Amino acid sequence: MKYPLNKSLLALTIGGILASNAQAAITDIIISEYVEGDDYNTRAIELTNTGSEDYTFPSDLYLQYYNGSYTNNVLAATTEDVSVLSGVTIEANSTIVIINGAAEDDLIGAITVTDTENDIIKTTTYQEKGYSSLSFTGNATVSLMNITDNTVYDIIGEAGTYWGADTTARRRLTEDGLTPVQSSTYDETGWEFFVLGTFDGLGLIAYSDVYVE
Repeated sequence: MKYPLNKSLLALTIGGILASNAQAAITDIIISEYVEGDDYNTRAIELTNTGSEDYTFPSDLYLQYYNGSYTNNVLAATTEDVSVLSGVTIEANSTIVIINGAAEDDLIGAITVTDTENDIIKTTTYQEKGYSSLSFTGNATVSLMNITDNTVYDIIGEAGTYWGADTTARRRLTEDGLTPVQSSTYDETGWEFFVLGTFDGLGLIAYSDVYVE
């Protein structure tokens, strides 16, 4: 004989299934550090998952940079034209670092991660796919963007102003001293800027102090 499933038991069962498939939302992912070095290959963008669950990027989520004239979607180091983020998982309360595929050892060696293979993500190179590599020149915005509906989730920079030439920029805590959150508009006071060649914070969750005028 079949008996009806108790509502409380049903709720617990469904809750367990949902919990087992829980995942962070894209809104938990922020751009936390930006690096432009002294050559076209010394480029890096750090992303941080501020959520309590892992997050896997879908195929239509891209790093995109725009200099006021040209838009470039950053591609993976594969023969196919796919997003460098496609299928990449960023663990809860962790970072990944996206670097130019031709980056040299001085940059790579400075990145602090627990899993080099999965937490340091190489893009294609300029020689392979031109500006679809990570080859911004300091006058471009860099955004985390869904290219299906053109939603900008997070952004750094002001197009055409050379705001980010020869510098490292690190995300600051909010005015209340809290973990930074996504913003579709750039606010310079939300970032601390460091001299050329500053790589020591890459891979670490190390926000700069609150901005003080």
